Amino acid sequence: GMPIDEAVAAPRIHHQWSPDKLMMESDMDAEIADTIGGKGHKVQQSKGIGISQAISYDPQSKVFHGVADSRTSGAAGGLNVTREPHAK
Repeated sequence: GMPIDEAVAAPRIHHQWSPDKLMMESDMDAEIADTIGGKGHKVQQSKGIGISQAISYDPQSKVFHGVADSRTSGAAGGLNVTREPHAK
């Protein structure tokens, strides 16, 4: 239910099996890190975890919405194309 731009910008978590550690972006709520660490996980804070780009589609408006990750330089781009049905 989160808008796509907020979802891409949200703090991320990554679990690394070897070595066994859970990395959390430093923007993550400290209470979450404390709770997870209290359950025995080895938590390490990270400035950034990965880069993501995303596209959402609204079937009612038939519009695609692209989002570029703010963690890096880049931009979302697209092409507006109207497709006519094929003639029979």
